[in-house]
Amino acid sequence: MKTSRNLPIVHYFLIFILSCWNFVYTMAISSDIPVNVSFEEFLIAELTIAILSLFMIYLTIKGNPWINILVLIIPNSIWIFNLTNDLKYNTHPYDTIISITMISVLSTIFLWNTLKVILILRSNPLKFKI
Repeated sequence: MKTSRNLPIVHYFLIFILSCWNFVYTMAISSDIPVNVSFEEFLIAELTIAILSLFMIYLTIKGNPWINILVLIIPNSIWIFNLTNDLKYNTHPYDTIISITMISVLSTIFLWNTLKVILILRSNPLKFKI
């Protein structure tokens, strides 16, 4: 029995929504002047990152790497801009740790999917379907 590599679009939509929700939540907790992120808020953001990373690992193993790359481009770009602002303006350490963690998770998954695409294209370039 042949298994399909295409998962329902709901899985990819959920990854996109979770990543954007975590960004909005981080922006909300770090928007005070002066920035005062509590440890509980930090733990909620890190827990969301952990759930998101587990779900992305599942999609990387079971899903289509082309779709995974397309879904990860926007959140990865948003978090890169957030990390550069955190480092430039020396914001709260918890906010910077959240940004570094999210960027490392998204970049690792993005590179893993890119490597999968490269290996698939090298093994059989004419048979690969999106």
